[in-house]
Amino acid sequence: MQAPEVVPSPITGEAVEPDITIKESGGDLVYEYRVRGVLYLVRVQPPVGPPYYLYDINGDGLIDAQERSARNISVPQWVLFEWD
Repeated sequence: MQAPEVVPSPITGEAVEPDITIKESGGDLVYEYRVRGVLYLVRVQPPVGPPYYLYDINGDGLIDAQERSARNISVPQWVLFEWD
């Protein structure tokens, strides 16, 4: 699954860097990624184990796992392999 594409600034044409807010919740570190104030990605780093990611699939600013609809569930995702 790909994170939503961030459109470059219409004024400068330069890439837009996300604002990252770090919170602690129940021992987990929660990183909230926002562009222009809109939440699009949450990275959760538990005290033990790898981090997992939750996405805003449809771009409405809400993490889709928070919705109660059974058809629109965001499953936690882990990075299995990385290459340089």
